Amino acid sequence: MANHAYVKVRKPNEMTVESVTKVLEDLNRNRFKNCLKINYYNCHGDKSAWGPDVWELVWTQNNGVEQVKHCWLNSKKSFEIRHGNGSHFGWWID
Repeated sequence: MANHAYVKVRKPNEMTVESVTKVLEDLNRNRFKNCLKINYYNCHGDKSAWGPDVWELVWTQNNGVEQVKHCWLNSKKSFEIRHGNGSHFGWWID
């Protein structure tokens, strides 16, 4: 079962691809010691995608297994994070 977390802001148009990417890169540098590889995908028009703008946070566990966490923009005021992938580091990112 997957749970989802939402980040919402009050001001319209505050969440943009650029602003979310900057926050993710800053968190990666300042909190996760650059352990994450951040991939952005423009999925506009792809109805099977998580959302129109999707980020993958990728890291490699000690045993060499790659883990992925997905997050995406729902609107200019809402960002969604799918969490619960079963690793300790994954739970810490949540």
